[in-house]
Amino acid sequence: MEDIVTKLAPTVKKLYFLSRTELGIYILSDTEDGLHPNNTGMKKWADAYLKIIEKENIN
Repeated sequence: MEDIVTKLAPTVKKLYFLSRTELGIYILSDTEDGLHPNNTGMKKWADAYLKIIEKENIN
């Protein structure tokens, strides 16, 4: 099976991976089950990615 990153590489201009620390997500307070973000965690996730996108000037 082809790796998803390899498959998407021709169409993706920039790919960002932010760690839990960079996202500002804390396991106990920002997740439902220690893995999946709750509403607060999703807001932090969206804000972190918006910040990096704005920093890179990508529209």
